[in-house]
Amino acid sequence: MNFRQFAFNNVKRNARAYSAYFLSSSFAVMIFFTYAMFLFHPDLAKHGLGRNAKILLQAAEFVVFIFAFLFVLYSISSFLKVRNKEFGILTILGAQKKQLNYLIFFENMIIGSVSILAGIASGILLAKLFILLGSKVIDIKELSLYFPAKAFGLTIIAFLALFFIVSLIALWLIRSNRAQELLIGSSKPKTEPQISTLLALLSLVCMVGGLLVIYLPKDFSESMMLSFLALGIIGTYFFYTQFTGLAIRQLKKNRSFFWRNTHLLWISEMAYKVKDNARMFFMITIMMAMASSSIGFFVARSQESVERFVKMPSYLQYSPEKTLGDSRPYQERSWYSDIEKIDHELTKAHLKFDKVITSQNQIPFRELMDLNESSIMSLSEYNQWAKREKWEEIKSLKSNEVMINKHYLEERKNVKTLSLEKDDIKLNIVGITDHADMIVSDATYQRLLKTYNQSQITFVQYYIPEWDYKKNNSQPIDLLLKNSSEIQVAKQLRNTDIKEGYLDARGLAYLRDRTDSNVSLFILVFIAAIFAVSSASFIYFKLYTELKQDQRIYNSLSKIGVSAKEMNKSATIQIAILFFLPMFVAALETVIGLIVLNKHFLYKHMFVPSLFGVTAFFIAQVIFFLIVRYRYILQLKRAML
Repeated sequence: MNFRQFAFNNVKRNARAYSAYFLSSSFAVMIFFTYAMFLFHPDLAKHGLGRNAKILLQAAEFVVFIFAFLFVLYSISSFLKVRNKEFGILTILGAQKKQLNYLIFFENMIIGSVSILAGIASGILLAKLFILLGSKVIDIKELSLYFPAKAFGLTIIAFLALFFIVSLIALWLIRSNRAQELLIGSSKPKTEPQISTLLALLSLVCMVGGLLVIYLPKDFSESMMLSFLALGIIGTYFFYTQFTGLAIRQLKKNRSFFWRNTHLLWISEMAYKVKDNARMFFMITIMMAMASSSIGFFVARSQESVERFVKMPSYLQYSPEKTLGDSRPYQERSWYSDIEKIDHELTKAHLKFDKVITSQNQIPFRELMDLNESSIMSLSEYNQWAKREKWEEIKSLKSNEVMINKHYLEERKNVKTLSLEKDDIKLNIVGITDHADMIVSDATYQRLLKTYNQSQITFVQYYIPEWDYKKNNSQPIDLLLKNSSEIQVAKQLRNTDIKEGYLDARGLAYLRDRTDSNVSLFILVFIAAIFAVSSASFIYFKLYTELKQDQRIYNSLSKIGVSAKEMNKSATIQIAILFFLPMFVAALETVIGLIVLNKHFLYKHMFVPSLFGVTAFFIAQVIFFLIVRYRYILQLKRAML
């Protein structure tokens, strides 16, 4: 048997121990690969996937990779501690430090490579479902399957690098050359956990400080929000590292409770287990709280976009990019081809519509030089605008007359005429208007345009009576949006090739908000799934690393009369605390986090979806708890007499 066969056999013999690590790593690879496959899909560019959506998917890839790195590093360190005795025996048998390092490195790369292959294979099997789900999330037609060469390359390179780096770090973790230290390994007696009463009280102060957010005014600043977030993180860390130890110490002092039934067994063990797992508890709690709060936030944001859509006045407006210096009729300008495309989509949807094209010019009048430049528009275009908005129309204006907004007259009470430096035009102020800066006759506007044509701004506004829901519809919001021609037209316009300007519409704004929220939820749900699987794996690893020591303890206890039933009860309580203590703390922090977000963003629908998120985590933890408990107690029973 050569050295490589020896490494392969080691992996086979430890298959049960490596199973949770392998499955969790493969799951992270699968999520990373499927995101990459979706992100690099060649048809996405044709469907106008928003820039924000792409950034969110790229951020998701980064988060999954970083979390996978931390998870693999933690898992490797746990396994190496269990195998210290094995490495000690190999050292006694003559294995050199170099050979031992090569064995560890080769084993880790074997498991990493198999995890990559299994994750990519799972991703390919689920590709159709994932792409279908992703297409629905960003509200585009179903994307076709394709050969994801870029996704393959990125996933293989990224995770090979990850396992390579972690394998090198693993060599540093086994840095003792003394066989005796390796042989003792995890059997070395643990010292009494050191607890600081001051830091334990600090954790309570930080958590109480976080609760005070309930009593703060609604308009508090972002810096205050970040301060409460920092307080929560600090409080959580010291709660696990210090306060839980102090609480267990107080339980021990309560003799009537401590000596009752099996309390002595599990309380004594938990004094060490909670301290040893404090950092893991902290990480799981923060991840769960952030995932649940984020799910609530983005669901609420999506619901707010629906309500904002219905309450917002209907608008569809096009702004040409190039209008300066062009005095030709609108139909002869290059950007008018975009207007024809918009007209075509509205006509195809069998919608009645009117469009109003208005131009305004920035004119530097002497009398208003120290004020902001005022926009001036022609009488005919103003009357078109006024007719659609049901304002009072202006009958006529002479070539030397102007109507001005009352704001300017408030600033210049004694001004009666307006004049220009480049022209001898003098305009008499003959009235005021509330809706435009200044209005002049068509002839005067054309004369001004010849001199000041470099500051002209043009707008094309569409009026579609059917989209006035306040007058035309009393359906529930969800049904209204489902049947709305406005949303269907917005989807078509979103993919229309608008070349010469910018198109903005209520429907497009709604689709952008909904896509961003849905993509965020799409990412969060899968990342939350990784958190759930990995947190269960963390706990399984910790239990496995301490399994032999626990077997020795329960073997000794069985000799003095502890029954299998009592052992089951003690072990069940300990495992339940490991699984569910972070859950309850995360649920509390989620509620506090939602209060902070609600005060800052004023969203009304965050608590129910977050409750669903916490419940989903809880159900997943219950399932993992039952599986781990069964396997762990089965191993302990073998040590009982």
